[in-house]
Amino acid sequence: MILAKPGVLGKALVCPSATSTDSTNVIQMAATDWAAYTDLWWVVDTVAIATGDGSDTYQFQLLLSAEATLDTNVEVLSRTVTGYQAWSLGTAGNHIICCNIGKMLNEVIGTGLSDKPYVGVIAIVSSGGAVTVDISLSPHEPPTTPHAQIVDSNVGIPAMASAGS
Repeated sequence: MILAKPGVLGKALVCPSATSTDSTNVIQMAATDWAAYTDLWWVVDTVAIATGDGSDTYQFQLLLSAEATLDTNVEVLSRTVTGYQAWSLGTAGNHIICCNIGKMLNEVIGTGLSDKPYVGVIAIVSSGGAVTVDISLSPHEPPTTPHAQIVDSNVGIPAMASAGS
């Protein structure tokens, strides 16, 4: 499936052991259209916690490609996490990747890659590991956990003096 605008690249995408998994969706856009985005967030969230051991690697590559099958591509950005118990992989709902790639994407396209109008992700998991993820591009920063700053603050609730004290 090719999307006409930024959105979901993979929903509950299973990334099995010892394999390379392409995103289920690919976005097709002209380089001039990508230039309009200075704030474009690439988000990869854990859906089902990773399995494996401490030496397994989980790599996610954001690519520009000449075709929707992501065969002839150039890497825009990637992240590799080692160990299935890493914070980002160990709890469902955590961000593995959450970064603003708008300017980076424009920088890569600006190097003459107008012949690569497709954007997709390839996930590579080492032998023994596995993880299920959601992958998306968004023109808005994803929300944080509601009230996390209040609940997790190390400041605590200030004491208030009663009237007349």
